[in-house]
Amino acid sequence: LSGTGHQRRAEMLCRALLVRGHGVTYLSHALYDRELAQAPAFRYVELPAYAPALDDPAALAAVKLDRLRRIVRLRGQAGPFAALICEHYPLGKLYLDEEVGLLRRHFPAPALCVYRDIIDDGDLAQAEPALARLNRDFAALLVLADPKLLALPPAFAARVAIPITYLGLLDPHERRKILVFGGGGKLNDEFYQRTLRVVQQMTAGLPFETWLYTGSLMDETAFAALAAQAGPAVHVRRSSPDLTAELAQAALTISTLGYNTFVDLLHVNNANIVAPLLHNDEQMTRARLLAQIKPNVHVLALDADYETALAAVLELSLIHISEPT
Repeated sequence: LSGTGHQRRAEMLCRALLVRGHGVTYLSHALYDRELAQAPAFRYVELPAYAPALDDPAALAAVKLDRLRRIVRLRGQAGPFAALICEHYPLGKLYLDEEVGLLRRHFPAPALCVYRDIIDDGDLAQAEPALARLNRDFAALLVLADPKLLALPPAFAARVAIPITYLGLLDPHERRKILVFGGGGKLNDEFYQRTLRVVQQMTAGLPFETWLYTGSLMDETAFAALAAQAGPAVHVRRSSPDLTAELAQAALTISTLGYNTFVDLLHVNNANIVAPLLHNDEQMTRARLLAQIKPNVHVLALDADYETALAAVLELSLIHISEPT
């Protein structure tokens, strides 16, 4: 790995694998996330960096030889591995050919390429040798993007002979909060009641914290009934002292879509389930637009099938946001 961006992505992937119970051996020239080093199932193998030797051919050759020797020494100390994950290579960084080849010989395992969202001009210029290596030596290409927002160039993707899986955009923040909110008028009362029933059912036993904000206009009787329905598992409040900050921390929002909510959701990077009120087409028009602008937006109708549709979408969304990406 070279740049800090590559390091950050690779270390987030290491953390995600550790959370899932895997052991991780990480080969790189630097480790920025020092907390990783404390994980019992994590092992860091430091390789000397290429950057300081780039202008000195003799020094560069010495660095490469040292890196290869450290990989060879690893053979008697680690493995077998379930997978060999290469960040970026071979869609770039072809100078790693010998090192990756050595790893593949000593540690037979499916090789996976993890690539960012955009193939830049420099990498596209090496597309022929890169695709040859990718299709010959790798089992899958994992892309750190949402294809709804940004996908690989179709002409390039068509030449990839192995499975392509989009992992979504990496988010370094662990998010475990679900927010349910909307307007405070009578039209929203039914939305809160129906949504609450589904959220309670679908999140039972999962490590999520749900907060439901009704707004200040809900009458006392309706608010008390909603709080009683929620029980201890869901926090029901009239308002938040700082909804903007809570939105930034949320993994998922479920809401109607008035003007203010539409603007708020445009500014946060999380999953959104929106259920426009049906009294006019104002909210549905916004919802369709939001789904065109942002990835991971689901638009549901507040009709007789709302609970069924919400349960299905919520199940998939909870699986996705449970994975630290």
